[in-house]
Amino acid sequence: MTIEKIYNLSLILKDRFRAVERKEWQSFQYVMELFVQIGHLSDILLRQEHKLNNHSETENKKIIGDELGDIALNVISLCQELQIAIDFDQVVDKDNKSLDKNSVDLIKSLFVTAGKLVDSLSNQELVSKLSIELINQTYALANFFNIDMDLAFENLYHESLVFIARHSFPERVEDKSVRESNFSEEIIELKLDEQLKEYFLEELPSLELNENLQERPFLLVRPSALDKLDEIKKFLQEKGVKIHSEKTINNFENLARYLYPVNHHDSNSYMWFILTRAAFPETYNKAHIIFLDDSYKEKYDELYKIKTELKNMLGITRYKVNFEGKNIVTNLHHIHAADSFKLKKEFALIDLFLDKNG
Repeated sequence: MTIEKIYNLSLILKDRFRAVERKEWQSFQYVMELFVQIGHLSDILLRQEHKLNNHSETENKKIIGDELGDIALNVISLCQELQIAIDFDQVVDKDNKSLDKNSVDLIKSLFVTAGKLVDSLSNQELVSKLSIELINQTYALANFFNIDMDLAFENLYHESLVFIARHSFPERVEDKSVRESNFSEEIIELKLDEQLKEYFLEELPSLELNENLQERPFLLVRPSALDKLDEIKKFLQEKGVKIHSEKTINNFENLARYLYPVNHHDSNSYMWFILTRAAFPETYNKAHIIFLDDSYKEKYDELYKIKTELKNMLGITRYKVNFEGKNIVTNLHHIHAADSFKLKKEFALIDLFLDKNG
C-alpha cells in the first residue's frame, strides 16, 4: 500500500463515517478530531514510558499504529473537505533521520504543525503545505517505532467499517447510501498554458445583483454529474422533495468563478476547473439547476441532510492528474447547494447568469 492507496481508503472512510455523525462534519471538526487523535497518541506514549501501562509492548505498537492511521485519515479528510489536492511526491514515507530523534520531539512537532493548521484554514496553499508536513511527521513516528504504516492503516480501515456497521444512526444511512467512488489509475495530463492561466487569474468584474429578488433554495448539478440527472431526480422524488422548476446553465465556468473564487497564490484553487475541462470536454460549461419549493427556506437543515444523502449516493470521482509537474490524486464533487447565509447572494448570481445564457 502506498500513500495514494491510504488516500483512496481515507476518502471511502470519510464517506462511510457520515453514518455515525450526529451532524455532518466540516473542516473545523476534522481539525478538532486531529488534536484528539494526537492527544490519544501522546497518552499512549506517556503510559508506555512514564505511567501505569496494562498493555504489552506489542499491544502498544498496535495502538500507536491505529492512532497514526487516525491522524493521517483526518488530515486527508480535511484536505478533501476543502478540495485541496495532496502532492504525493512530497510525502516521505521512509526517513532515517527520524531514528536520530526521540518520541517527545516527534510528538511535539505534530502538535506544533496542527496548531498552525487551525489558524490557516482560509489559506489553501498553507493548508496543503502543513498537511504534507503532518503526513510526513506521521510516517516519521511510524519509522521511529518500527511500525508498518501500510499495514496499520489497512487494519484501521477494516476495524472502522465494523465500527460503522455497529453504530450507524438508522436515520442517517441505509445499506446502499454510500457509493464507493470511481477511481481510475490512468493519469490525466492537465495542460495550463499562459493564456488559460491569465484567464483564471484575471480580476473578475463586479456584478450588479438584483437585491430585490426573493431567493429560492436550489441544488446545482455540476458538469461531472449531468449524466446522472435522472438518477438524481428519482432520488429527490423518493425523498418527497418538492421541485419548483429546473433550468440549464450554459456558461457554468464563468458562474463558478464567482461561486468559488480563485486564490492567486494557490494553483490548486483553479486546478479543478482545468480537470473539469479535460474530463468533460463536451459539457464542462454546463450545469443544471433544480429549484426547490420555498418551504425549504424554513427548514434548511432538512435540505442540508438531503444534500448529504445525495452526495453519499453519488459518491465522488477521484482522478490521478499530472499538474505543473506534480502527480496528484484529487476529486470532483457533483452537487452544490448554498449555505443558508449565502443563499440570497448565490440565488441572485444564478438568476443573473441564467439571463446571460447563450
